[in-house]
Amino acid sequence: MAIEIKSLVCPQCASSDIRMESETQGVCQACGARFTVQQQSNPQNVYNEVHVHLKSKKPAKKESCDKLEIVPEYTKEEFIRKAWIQLAKEEAPLEVFSGDFDSVTQKKHQVVIDTVTVDVKYQGSAGYHRQEPYLDYETYYEKEPYLTTESYYDSTTRTTRTRQVTKYQTVEKHRPVTRYQTVVDWSPTSGHQRAESTVFAENLPHVSFDEGTFYASYKDLQESSLKPVSDEVAQTMVVTEKTRKIIEDEHADEIFWSVERSLPGDDHQRLDWEIAKEISSSTRIVNLVEYRTSITYNGVKYKRYAFPFGSMVVEGDPIEDKSRPVSVTEKIKSDFFSMSTSKERKTDRMVDGVSVGIVLLTILLLIGSILVSCFVRVREAVVGCFIAAVVAFFSGILIDFVFDKVAHRITKSFINAEMKRAMSEISDYSEDYEKKVWEALNLKLESLGLRPATDAEMKEDEEEKDEKEEEDEDDEEEEDEDE
Repeated sequence: MAIEIKSLVCPQCASSDIRMESETQGVCQACGARFTVQQQSNPQNVYNEVHVHLKSKKPAKKESCDKLEIVPEYTKEEFIRKAWIQLAKEEAPLEVFSGDFDSVTQKKHQVVIDTVTVDVKYQGSAGYHRQEPYLDYETYYEKEPYLTTESYYDSTTRTTRTRQVTKYQTVEKHRPVTRYQTVVDWSPTSGHQRAESTVFAENLPHVSFDEGTFYASYKDLQESSLKPVSDEVAQTMVVTEKTRKIIEDEHADEIFWSVERSLPGDDHQRLDWEIAKEISSSTRIVNLVEYRTSITYNGVKYKRYAFPFGSMVVEGDPIEDKSRPVSVTEKIKSDFFSMSTSKERKTDRMVDGVSVGIVLLTILLLIGSILVSCFVRVREAVVGCFIAAVVAFFSGILIDFVFDKVAHRITKSFINAEMKRAMSEISDYSEDYEKKVWEALNLKLESLGLRPATDAEMKEDEEEKDEKEEEDEDDEEEEDEDE
């Protein structure tokens, strides 16, 4: 038997306009939120013991959690050493290595690390793409003949007469063509999925937090570096409401994307999900420090920072300078492109000049033959001038064709040679600059009493860069396919 609940309101908008789909499932008519109504075992207290759980929201976390601190695994000197190595990897200007980093400061952080594993129940619609043909019409233009009359002067009768001629006009036409459009077939889908989400959030007010840099170091953290805090410190470590809200929102986003990525099909819509069961959860509040420093170049300060544990990834502001290989390489490429474009245009102008000269010579010979026919009236002279004009015309065509091919082939050969020279110059400059940076780096480390950089340290990011470049290329190919 259905139970009437008089005091029920929507947990999302507080509206009392509620429609019960079953004894435990309700829908808000005002905002559309779905929720579950749970009752206590005593039916007499049903009006006062109604508990509403909004769907698609993470259940409230328990207050108990681990309160720890991360003991730095690296000294300030090791941070400075790695900061110098990172500058060398970024091919910073050589003048930078004659300067010094400022004193290292420690910035305090209190990070909440919240992990939850849940069983998610979902339902929605999955869309499958397919190409469907359809009939369309395209416009094209065609020349069609038509008859008309024109006036002309009859030199025999010395009168103006008319005659019928055939001319051509461009007509717009249309023809059927088969095109294809992407059609989405929608079908309902539902099921259960296990989802895991880990969220990092800064708990101290007015403190900035680089989550990406923190995670890059935290994932390689040694568990031995985690130490419990004292009872006195633990009492001050409380998750703020602002942090809790950030964590809940990020968990909801992570679980949503996890569910959506697992669904079949190419598109999804009307995805509705709820947490059916919380399998496990853990919360840590961790006190830690961040090392920060800066270096001045050309009157500008460039910051460097890192979390001194795990892999200690050093991040900061890149130093821009025209002497860097990237800038020099771009300039060499730009100069080569400008040179090749100018050379091709110059060749085209030269070929056009030869063509114009030959045309002018042909016209002059034709004019000469006409003048000879009008004034000299010597048949042999007229025929000779006309033959000379014809020979000049066809010779001009042949010379123009051969000259055009030869000139462009020479230009292309010259551009290819210049391109090889430019690429060799880029390679030589990059290798030479890399050697100079390596030498400057190790001289700097030696002057500071720090151990020199190894080949492995200088090249440890190359594999990651190659993987990132491959991922970028794959993304570009996918975008091109989508277009």
